[in-house]
Parts: sequence; C-alpha cells; structure tokens
Amino acid sequence: MPQGDADTAAAAGGVPAGMDKRLKSVEERLQQVLQAREDDRASRHVFRLLIGSLVAAALIVWIGLSLIDRVWGWDEAPESLQMIQVPVDVEGEPVMLGVQMKSWKIPPNLQAAFLRQQRTQFEEELEQYRRLLRNQYDDELKRNIREKEKELERKTQGELTRAVREIQRQAEAKLAAALKSV
Repeated sequence: MPQGDADTAAAAGGVPAGMDKRLKSVEERLQQVLQAREDDRASRHVFRLLIGSLVAAALIVWIGLSLIDRVWGWDEAPESLQMIQVPVDVEGEPVMLGVQMKSWKIPPNLQAAFLRQQRTQFEEELEQYRRLLRNQYDDELKRNIREKEKELERKTQGELTRAVREIQRQAEAKLAAALKSV
C-alpha cells in the first residue's frame, strides 16, 4: 500500500494492515493473560473453599462426637448381679428387706477425679507419717543424747572418785612413810 493510501486509510478511520495484525496479536495475548489470571483466581477460590469446608466438617464432627460421648456414651443401666433377702427388725416386727447388688461402670472422667482425690489423700497421710517419724526420731535422738550424757557423767564421776582415792592412798602412804622415818 502506498504511503498516500495508508494516510487516507488512517484518516478515514481504518488501520493499516501491518498494524491491524499486531493489534490483533496484542488483543489475543491480553485475552490469554486475563483468562490465565481468572483461572488462577478461580482455582485459589476453590482451594480456599475446600480447606474451609474440611475445617468446618472436622469441627462439626468433633463437636458431634463430643456431644454423643457426653450424652449417650455412659447412659448404660447398672447390671444386676444378685438379689438377697435380709431379715430386718422394724419396730419389733421382723421384715424381709430385699437388697440388690449391681455392677455399674464408672466413666473415665469420674474415675480420674476419684484417683486424684485418693492420691492427694495418700500424699497427706504420707506427710503426716513423715512428720511423726521425724518427731519420733527427734525424741529418740534426744533420749539417746541424754543417756550418753548421763553415762559420761557417771564415767567422769567414777574416774574422779578413783583419782581422789588414788591421791588419798598416795598421801596416806607418804604420811605413813614420813611417820616411820620420824
């Protein structure tokens, strides 16, 4: 197309042939980019919905199982083991009283609370026994110390008495020797 024709086509609102081809390829590429962006956005949206749905379903299942376990999990009737007739005296008249023995499973949470209570009670008793043993040991130790002090005092007094007697004998011997020599 000559230069004049391209100018007349551009002036008439037409697009030159080379430009038209380029414009179409740019439009096509822009459509591809927009489509890829839309596909990416849609896949992210589906992924978020899937994760949200899974979390919500897990939460609903967990709450449901917790409720089922609480409400119906331990709703078992006690199992009857034996029935015994026991004669009882009520206001002077004998009456037969029926006593029925049953077996009933204790829920684990109640059993755990009972075990914690037993453990604290056991620890308190153990501490009391330890205090008693310490006091008893202290008393026994004090008694032993007193006995050792008395024994030491007796030994000391005995040794002093023996030493005094020995000194007296020596003094008497010297006095006797002195009297003989005079």
